[in-house]
Amino acid sequence: DLVITPLTNFNGEINVSITVSDGDLEDSQDFVLNVNPVNDPPVLSPIANQTINEDEALSYDLDVLNVDNDMIFFSATVDDNFTAVFSNNTLYIAPDIDWSGSGLVLVSAFDGEYLSEQSFTLTVLPVNDAPVLSFIEDQEIDEDSSVTVLLSGLDIDSETLTFSADVDGNA
Repeated sequence: DLVITPLTNFNGEINVSITVSDGDLEDSQDFVLNVNPVNDPPVLSPIANQTINEDEALSYDLDVLNVDNDMIFFSATVDDNFTAVFSNNTLYIAPDIDWSGSGLVLVSAFDGEYLSEQSFTLTVLPVNDAPVLSFIEDQEIDEDSSVTVLLSGLDIDSETLTFSADVDGNA
């Protein structure tokens, strides 16, 4: 018996010539082996865990083996603190503003028949945000008196704020 194994992912025609011999005489015949194409699943490359700073976005170019060169549809499932979008094979993930922590990201590549998935952890490192001083209106007092100004502010990262003031040489 003759066993013919085409190259991996090959489709098309293979010309085969068979010869038989009794030592003196021979006969030969040719035939065509038609190898039909089949849809091969896409293979999404592993994605290492990623780290970004708070209030920054992740941009990651996905690598997918697609021997059939058919259209690939990407999708991502992310935790509630993230927003994910795609542009071609580039994944963009933005964390919620002022949020830090870690979350799971599941990325899928789908060719209309087969699905390939990879997951990774996205860690968002905290960044010290500047405090915000509450608005202080211009003040007015009579000569030879003093004024008390209520100071307040907000810091998303801290409950303890320290205030300082500089005044010109008239006070």
